[in-house]
Amino acid sequence: MVREIFHRGSLQELVNQTSIAVSTQRRKFKAVIRRLQGWERQLFDVCVEATVRGDHARATLYANEAANVRNALRLIKQCDLMMERLLIRMATLKELNSAVSELEPVMRALRSLSKQLSGVMPSVSAELERIWGLMDDLLSITSMEVLDVPQPISGPGGEEVLEEARAVAERRLSEKLPAPPREVEVGELSGATVALLSGKSDSREGRTNLDGGDIVDRVLAYARMRGGDVDVNECAMELNVPPERVLWALEKLNQEGKVELRR
Repeated sequence: MVREIFHRGSLQELVNQTSIAVSTQRRKFKAVIRRLQGWERQLFDVCVEATVRGDHARATLYANEAANVRNALRLIKQCDLMMERLLIRMATLKELNSAVSELEPVMRALRSLSKQLSGVMPSVSAELERIWGLMDDLLSITSMEVLDVPQPISGPGGEEVLEEARAVAERRLSEKLPAPPREVEVGELSGATVALLSGKSDSREGRTNLDGGDIVDRVLAYARMRGGDVDVNECAMELNVPPERVLWALEKLNQEGKVELRR
């Protein structure tokens, strides 16, 4: 038994071999997933077109085929996810150079999925069997933490990490998306004073810009012409636009840093 284990190689070698085999299979799964997703979209589009034409028989035919492809996709994605979890644990095992539980649960789950995949993708059977062989060798000299079919995160540690990830994701989204403009009542800025932060007041330039162009540029020109003293209602009458549009333009200019509103 000792000679057999020694012949199979060290723990590090087995982990590396298994990781390479799993990574290679995941790349193949990704390629298959992309192809099947494209094929499913084509089938679905034809189903929609047949439905529009009232061709119920053809629509049913393509709907069934699309459903079969979706089922295959779901199965392949489940297997791919399990392999990803296995790779993560392999990386942990290499870093710690130790094992904490058993691999049998994940092997059972993957083998169950592989049996279902064999009916959909017979070509993967031999490659998966090679992975199972490497995992059997690995199990003969070590054990790892239980890896079962993905379940919702449990335990305070996992929840804390998940909440932290959500907070970071929300912050990144808020940095990319501009904040919606604050709703302002007409009366609130009816006699606003505007501090011009760029450009100089030029009555001739202001009069030219008042006659046409973007509402934001026209309001800025009006503010320059009036030396920063803006009455929303008077400005709206001058520009022949609703007061709400003037308010929106002032808020826009404020956000762009061209003016500073002094209410």
